[in-house]
Amino acid sequence: MPNAVEYWKNPEKYKKAYTDWYDKPESKMKRKIGAKKYYKTPQGIKTKTINNWKATTPPYKLQEGETWEYIYNQYLEALDCNSCQRPFEECKGKKKCLDHNHLSGFIRAILCSRCNKLDIFSAL
Repeated sequence: MPNAVEYWKNPEKYKKAYTDWYDKPESKMKRKIGAKKYYKTPQGIKTKTINNWKATTPPYKLQEGETWEYIYNQYLEALDCNSCQRPFEECKGKKKCLDHNHLSGFIRAILCSRCNKLDIFSAL
């Protein structure tokens, strides 16, 4: 939220940003059913997951041509760890993780939590 000085320098800019946010389908759904209930819906879970990925420090980055929806769908469809090739249900921790390069921020693979902690791709 801008401070008062920033707002009054260009109020139309902030009114438009608020209107754009307010008119988004996700925002309308949140207002209609409430935020807590929204985040339990499939769309809400997707939105929350993608926002969490974007909020990492440093933030995850996408390769050219990738979208967050594509990454999310790949994440949901992944049944096996890209490193140890075991099903996630068999892996210790049973948790899927997005592996990323800590220098560039680009997403590399979907790993089980064990392989992610080993940081097997650190040399890449």
